[in-house]
Amino acid sequence: MKTILYPAVLGVTLFLSNLQAQTPAEVPTPSREEVESYVTEMTRYIRGREERATRIVGQIEELDSTLNANVGRVLTMLKSSTDSQDSKTKVTRIKREVIERIEKAAKYYATERAKLEEALRVSTNSFQREDLVKERSEFDSKINNMINMVVDLTLSMDTHQDYDKYIYENGSAFGGWNTTIRKNPEYEQNRRSTQQTSGAKDGVRETLQESLDRLKVKQRDLEQQITNPKLNEESHKNVQAELDRVTALRQERIEQLYAVTSGTASSTPSPIGLRDALQMEDLIQAVAADARRDMAHLFARYRELRVERNSIADQKVRLARSEQWLKAQPASK
Repeated sequence: MKTILYPAVLGVTLFLSNLQAQTPAEVPTPSREEVESYVTEMTRYIRGREERATRIVGQIEELDSTLNANVGRVLTMLKSSTDSQDSKTKVTRIKREVIERIEKAAKYYATERAKLEEALRVSTNSFQREDLVKERSEFDSKINNMINMVVDLTLSMDTHQDYDKYIYENGSAFGGWNTTIRKNPEYEQNRRSTQQTSGAKDGVRETLQESLDRLKVKQRDLEQQITNPKLNEESHKNVQAELDRVTALRQERIEQLYAVTSGTASSTPSPIGLRDALQMEDLIQAVAADARRDMAHLFARYRELRVERNSIADQKVRLARSEQWLKAQPASK
């Protein structure tokens, strides 16, 4: 790879840069042989960088797989459990805390996605834009999966049941009959749990509605942009693709909001005791600590991958320019 620093190859690089800037060449026009050598070396160099990028992608996939597996186990455990008279509202409160943690993670992904969107807005490098679109699509999918996790977990929380508030028991006393009235423990248990459920659902609905509102504004803006007669074919294509993406995301949020509002759990959870609830909480705390570390490593790899891809995209532009130059030059006889 060091050959790309040879004077002849460096001269080709400077020459091609001058072509891009459309300024008078300060470097003598290279020979066809020099440009062909440049193409060979640059192709080899790009291949090496792509292999490195592929290794980083593998690391990202491994971290992502570990994260998903750990979170999946927690969600399966939580969705199959509910509170008992013994645990009071412990399980429900754990579910609410996990929902808030997943929402926080989704917002972090959304912040990173916003950086990708800004890079897309200013980038004119077609190779870089292709990478950015691909990565943003991955982030869209991850965010959507996390929202679905939140919806599923919310639906597993206790809902209102028509229990009698009091229990009336007839009995005898002093040779006569009387009625004993006492609070129904099932009613009290359901009331406590559904208060937590109501708070959790309100928070999820609010978050989804805020997302819907933002997407609606963005959709309206894109619909106005696409009607601009001054848009060239490439710009029109990009705006249309973005409009399709935003429209699809908005439809997904509508369906998720509807599910939270009117959906039911896919299975019936089983009540667990306080000891089991506390053990489950300890396990979730351990998984959460691991997840925070994994996410830190994951986003470090994403940043590293972005640097690699940006460098590759720049080199691909130079390679494409040199290949175009060769096509325009007559071959040596």
